[in-house]
Amino acid sequence: MSTFQYNREFVHSRKEFERNSHLLNEKLLRNQVLFSERLTLTIGSIERVRALPDQRLDLATVNEFARNVSNFSDKIINYSSGKNDEK
Repeated sequence: MSTFQYNREFVHSRKEFERNSHLLNEKLLRNQVLFSERLTLTIGSIERVRALPDQRLDLATVNEFARNVSNFSDKIINYSSGKNDEK
């Protein structure tokens, strides 16, 4: 019988999620992350995310596609740059 083990792969706070989202936004603006044109739902979801006047994300505009892409892209960017946690 397996037991649940703590997995650091989860995003545990709004602060961490917003950090991932802002990093993805920077990478998109610099053309360092590209998406296939076939991913229309994902691209549309990312484009609909809005920031509040204090630059916090308006969570009402974030759907599951945008949330997953922002968190996953952080993992991929860190992995490809050699900053992964595995030893």
